[in-house]
Amino acid sequence: MKLALQRFRFAATGRWAVSIRTYLAIVFPFGYITSVERELWLSSGSFSEAALIALGGELVCALYLYISQALLLGNRKRELQPIWRCIFVWFSAGLVRGFFTAINAVYGFKQGYELGVRLPTAIFYTGVAMALAAFYFGTIERRRMEARALKSLGKVLEQEEIELNELEKAKRQSATEVIEGQLLPQVNQLKNGIKNLLASTWSTGDESQDEKTLESLYQQSLSISRSLDEQRNLYMSINPDGRTQSANQSAFSYLSAFLPKVISVRVTFVMVLVGTFTGQFARNGIEGVLAGAIGAGLITIYLIPISQAAKRELFSGWVLYPVAYVGVFIIQASYNLLQPKLGIILDFPFPD
Repeated sequence: MKLALQRFRFAATGRWAVSIRTYLAIVFPFGYITSVERELWLSSGSFSEAALIALGGELVCALYLYISQALLLGNRKRELQPIWRCIFVWFSAGLVRGFFTAINAVYGFKQGYELGVRLPTAIFYTGVAMALAAFYFGTIERRRMEARALKSLGKVLEQEEIELNELEKAKRQSATEVIEGQLLPQVNQLKNGIKNLLASTWSTGDESQDEKTLESLYQQSLSISRSLDEQRNLYMSINPDGRTQSANQSAFSYLSAFLPKVISVRVTFVMVLVGTFTGQFARNGIEGVLAGAIGAGLITIYLIPISQAAKRELFSGWVLYPVAYVGVFIIQASYNLLQPKLGIILDFPFPD
């Protein structure tokens, strides 16, 4: 648990703790759609009226984020921020979003405040969604920094390896020169002297006890000569430029990271809960949220074996991902249809 919190802090409380671009691209679209749907249900008015009510809250929330990130998290690009300060900005943005949506509905379109419906969904969705977006982009940024550091380290190691190869090449060259210039001539001279001495002994027919000794020395000189030749050939055959190429570091981009590489059960469970709370609380209250939580649990149980199969590479991703996605939608749709038969009666049911 402590390790997970530490990872979250390192990823989510830095540069990407608050980003207007991230908010507009990731958090805003789904939140705005659910806000419009909620306003349609609260006011039973036209779609354009609901869209304008929701848009007022989104614009004020974006302005609040722009001011708060400059005042409270101004140095986030240089150092990690206190996690309590980030949490305050995330969830207070949801409070501002829900409150000014209510203000826009009351003073612009003569409706009720409905703070009990507007505030909880706005606070929960905005806070959790911004925390997840900060963690997501912060994790990508951290991995990119690690990749750059490893690449720089690889270049340093490669340069050191080149220098070591040059030093080794110089040592081999020096050893070869010693073998060829000093040892081999001496061994050849000794071999030739012993050979001549043996030939002289055989020609004179003088068979003495030293003949066996000379023969032994001659064979030893031949063995030493062959060993030196093999050693010289070995030195000359080693590739002095045989350095190991550094592994290519794959580029880690934000766009490529959208493509899933694993099936995360925990992230799926959290995202389904966020969608359930945002969509069901305004229509069915706590009962709708609890019903959605049961559906999230069923989806989690379904995804656990698929996630394990993906981690162990038991099947191809081209098989597992379609099975996971299609299966989740089938379970969700079937659960929503079977809710009355299971004893879950909601006043205003609709798909999670």
